[in-house]
Amino acid sequence: MHEHSCGRCDALFSETPVTTARGNTICPACSVHYTSCHECDGVFRNVDLAHISSVDELVCNRCIRLHYTYCDWCSTLAPQRDFVTTPSGSSICDACYSNSYTCDECGNMVHCDDYGDEMCRNCEQEHRSIYKRGSMGGLRGTPTEKFPDRLIGVEIEYLHPRGEGAVDLRDWGTIKQDGSVYGDDCFGAEFASRPVSGTEAEHMLDVVTTKLNNAGCDVNSSCGLHIHVDVGDLTSTERRRVIQHWKHSEAFWFGMVDYTRRENDFCNPINGCDNEYLEDSRYNALNVSAYGKHGTFELRLHHGTLDKNEISAFASAAVHFIEAARHIEEPMTNVGNTRNEPSLTPYAQEFLDTYFSGAPPIISDGIKQKLRTFSHITL
Repeated sequence: MHEHSCGRCDALFSETPVTTARGNTICPACSVHYTSCHECDGVFRNVDLAHISSVDELVCNRCIRLHYTYCDWCSTLAPQRDFVTTPSGSSICDACYSNSYTCDECGNMVHCDDYGDEMCRNCEQEHRSIYKRGSMGGLRGTPTEKFPDRLIGVEIEYLHPRGEGAVDLRDWGTIKQDGSVYGDDCFGAEFASRPVSGTEAEHMLDVVTTKLNNAGCDVNSSCGLHIHVDVGDLTSTERRRVIQHWKHSEAFWFGMVDYTRRENDFCNPINGCDNEYLEDSRYNALNVSAYGKHGTFELRLHHGTLDKNEISAFASAAVHFIEAARHIEEPMTNVGNTRNEPSLTPYAQEFLDTYFSGAPPIISDGIKQKLRTFSHITL
């Protein structure tokens, strides 16, 4: 039987030895003083390993030098593979990234514990007068059939592949990380456009979706599409009309999107909710609280997509619905709460006649296509 000599206590032993990273043979009795490195699997003395709290593992000094770094925000030592470089050049750990957001205005990343969840403190103070009730500001293009003169803002949630360079969309809006969007080997992100109308809206959607698709970006069920429509010129009576019309026809709006959105807590139905509650509640299919900050109503219910035509069809339907609803005193038949799965077919033509009879055919055709695709309603 072959005997080994322990490199720690010099005792002879015949059991299977433990071989350290330096090639020494260790007996079973002494092996309790040795542990494998989490990164390289090399065996080291316990005293030569450091406990890394961010991963709750023991790591050797060489692997720390090669594979670990300190977070610029929290000073925690963490694996380099989990780090993200912020637009300002800071290197931050995955924990800080998950608890951060990118300022909608300047693009700098901000820790959630430091301030807010949309703009950094400096930008909110500087731009408070820009996003004021009654005026969005933005790029106005020549009115088209799909997009008249009313300004819209588009927010596209998507998945950006890890290791791929950032998509440059600065001419059209801002990109921020989005913790509610997740997938394998990617970062959740959201593009928020500048307010646009007419030909500028169509050009923006063409450029943005082309660049995101070319960069290998994608969407899944965690992603959504949000449309802001400027209602700053509507009177309080007209805004209340729009809300009431939305409540009565809400099932059709959910009927134009993927079924998964009907059980999504970021776009709850508002049918049955009182208006006072809605003014302080953001995560609704129609977010009317956006009026207080942006002078808009925000449609949050659409599923994630990078298809230009799909985004365009839904955004244009939203614009034409609001323009029609502001002038109509009596809403269509109340078809109920979307979570109760009402049968929409008997009321589909009423929905189109009430809100889109004056819209160009391209708008009503787009609505019919979406109802046919997602609710199997043929008109």
